[in-house]
Amino acid sequence: MPRSKANYDRESDNIIPPFAYIVATEGETEQDYFNKFINNYPNKLIELVFVPKEGKSKNESSPKQVFGYLSAFDKEYNIRKDQNKKLWQLADRDRWRKHIVDAYKNCIKNKYNFILSNPCFELWLFLHYKSINELSEKERVDIYENKKGKNKKGSKKRNYLDKELVNICGSYNKSNINFEHYKDKIQTAINNAKKIKDYSIPYPNDRLGTDVFILVEELLSMK
Repeated sequence: MPRSKANYDRESDNIIPPFAYIVATEGETEQDYFNKFINNYPNKLIELVFVPKEGKSKNESSPKQVFGYLSAFDKEYNIRKDQNKKLWQLADRDRWRKHIVDAYKNCIKNKYNFILSNPCFELWLFLHYKSINELSEKERVDIYENKKGKNKKGSKKRNYLDKELVNICGSYNKSNINFEHYKDKIQTAINNAKKIKDYSIPYPNDRLGTDVFILVEELLSMK
């Protein structure tokens, strides 16, 4: 079974599988999803390593700062020297519009893979169930704006996509995803994500969509 690590350990280099994905994320939701993903799609060749973040402040999770963690990690362990290890940054648009382009350019310059979700990672989860192309214009705008509001299950205010996931799945916990809701719908999510990727818009300009399917397809292709 593939292993995921919070930290990279020099002493264990000799037991790391030949293919490793080094991933830096803004939050814990993405890590929780991918930990459960690789446990449901086992592959002894792959190791998923999450870059540790320094500090606990939300101000330390901008795309620029997450890139900094990934870059420092790369330099410390000479990861790019190993052709079988790939570095990835996962970013959400959220409130970071002004930082996205710089983070993307930095990743390209350093030969890192850049994965953007606009407005956020929850769009990827939503696509396990619904296609954006089948929604009304108002629904697409609501997803893009992702404002807070009450859901059908109670009075707690959630972002629009969080609220939609509660309505679809019956529950949604950012810090503990119920992967049973998603594991049999991975290919549906991939197909739905590809449908809304507009190659006519220069990347990563501000457009609705998510590139998480790129990492997911790579992981599946290594089986």
